[in-house]
Amino acid sequence: VAIYDSPVEFSDDRVCYPSTKLAKNAAVARYIDCSMFREENKAIDLGISGIIPSPKIRLCVEEPYLAAEDGESRKVHSFDMGRKNNDSLDTLSSMAKSHPHLLLSPIEMVDRFFPKLSREQYTTQVLEISGNEYYTATFIHPETNEKFSSGIGRELKLESHK
Repeated sequence: VAIYDSPVEFSDDRVCYPSTKLAKNAAVARYIDCSMFREENKAIDLGISGIIPSPKIRLCVEEPYLAAEDGESRKVHSFDMGRKNNDSLDTLSSMAKSHPHLLLSPIEMVDRFFPKLSREQYTTQVLEISGNEYYTATFIHPETNEKFSSGIGRELKLESHK
């Protein structure tokens, strides 16, 4: 089940899913949206073209943001980090453009981008809502410690390969 096909509940402004896997994928999807949004803005500022997927991809209903709203100092990090992995892709945007199928599994995409992620990069919380267990998750960026909470999944329409 994709995050956009899953039922969600809300508790204290948190998005909750019926499984930890869905909640974690939704948190990572929120990170991917914000990182790609930051990469897009940085590329525009630098006059770089060609790395941004077109049309722009969003995995969550919520709008991405450039900096955390909590007032902590946050830098635009993903574009500058320069990842070199097995695919020789150094931004999430370039990975999404080259391998759009990975967007269907946000955790798999981020695992490829950060090959040595640990379980500490995720926190989950179980909540009882209407007598059922639901889960919310947070993805913690491995280098900046910025936190991204589960987002509301949005249907992703990818072009099929012919």
